[in-house]
Amino acid sequence: MESDPFQTLFQSLSYEHWAHVVDLLREAQFFSTIAIIAAVFLVRWLAVRAMNRNEELAAENKRRWTSHIRNFSFLILAISLALVWFPQLETFALSLTAFALAIIIATKELILCLSGSVLRATTTAFSVGDLIEIDGVCGEVVEHNLMSTAIMEVHPQGASEPYQLTGRRLVLPNSILLSKQLVNYGLIRRYVFHRFEMDFDTALDPAAMTAAIQAAAERQTAALGDVAQRYHALVASRSGLDLPGIAPRVTPGTTAIGGLSFTITLFCPIKAAAEIQREIAAEALQAAHRLRQEAAAAKQAARAAALIEEEAGA
Repeated sequence: MESDPFQTLFQSLSYEHWAHVVDLLREAQFFSTIAIIAAVFLVRWLAVRAMNRNEELAAENKRRWTSHIRNFSFLILAISLALVWFPQLETFALSLTAFALAIIIATKELILCLSGSVLRATTTAFSVGDLIEIDGVCGEVVEHNLMSTAIMEVHPQGASEPYQLTGRRLVLPNSILLSKQLVNYGLIRRYVFHRFEMDFDTALDPAAMTAAIQAAAERQTAALGDVAQRYHALVASRSGLDLPGIAPRVTPGTTAIGGLSFTITLFCPIKAAAEIQREIAAEALQAAHRLRQEAAAAKQAARAAALIEEEAGA
């Protein structure tokens, strides 16, 4: 009976031969890993470079596509390396069964960051270019990936210089999305309902101050005209909400110590909010000064009239 040639071949191979074959496979995986990493980083670098040289793309679109390219290259790299090292990873995972709980505890923050990234992607909470506020930090999103979100910090709403850059770049872990409230100011990334407050003493006439601030707000927003109206209609149609009108609103109230407080709400461009707020504040202060002078003049006139009556009576 003739022997199987394959069986004869396998029997002729010694342990040293099989060990040599395994070493060759391991070396092939090692070189494959280096080649994959080099290829992915090279392609990513070329893609980012070509996009940055494209002068037709806006800066915001360049930042958004750069973030997409980096995230996609990372995903391709992870999948490729997992396919190359799958046999070793399978053996390694089985050997770590007893330590699975310890690994989960040790990588809890990483898992939370990945979960926050999944939450952001599934809910489309924000994207590159949006103006967001989270945990008291406000800024424009410039980049996001699986682990973190990078923003350029701006002064928050209600500050003396709202939505103006501070010059600081902040990197927030995505785990913060699971535990903190997120506010997205960018309805269409250009316009926002901007609200700020102004406080005065009780010596001023509330009705006169309300009328003065209302007139100042209407003058400063009159130039927005049809553009603001179109953006407002676009936001309302996309969100399906009954939004407040674009006319500025002034709501009088009181402070914690009993002074006068006025809340001003405007629908205006994000970049123009600080300038509009300064102009309204300047006109409101001028109106307050004028009312104080009129009140002082009225008091002086009343005192003079009283003195005249006293002298006439005497």
